[in-house]
Amino acid sequence: MEADRRLEGFARRMGRLERELNDLRSTVLERLTPGPWQTPTLLNSWVNTGGAWTPARYRHEPGGVVRLEGLIQNGTTTSGTDLFVIAAGFRPATGHRTTQYSNTADDSVAVFIQSDGTVQISGTAGTLIGLNTTFAVL
Repeated sequence: MEADRRLEGFARRMGRLERELNDLRSTVLERLTPGPWQTPTLLNSWVNTGGAWTPARYRHEPGGVVRLEGLIQNGTTTSGTDLFVIAAGFRPATGHRTTQYSNTADDSVAVFIQSDGTVQISGTAGTLIGLNTTFAVL
């Protein structure tokens, strides 16, 4: 009788440990698996280049960062122009300035990702902007 009670108690503890282990596995997998891609609404006449080129998009990556990528074209090219807005939960804690490809004389343009999610040209861009950067989130 005593042995049966001990065995039942052991089985209950093993069941709890198994549930805790499964919860831990789920948490680890969530942190190691990139999130789904988010597609921003492009502003100021900017459009995705299309064809074989990756559209503008962003997602959570392991390590608490967001990856932004894509190739956009044919929008307003003046400094201060908004390209799109990143959704809450994907925004940098502080502004993030990055140099990205653009078909200008020096093949680059500064892009500023503000803490409110606005992605903006900082300088004069060409008619193409390649996006490829990561940044820490709030």
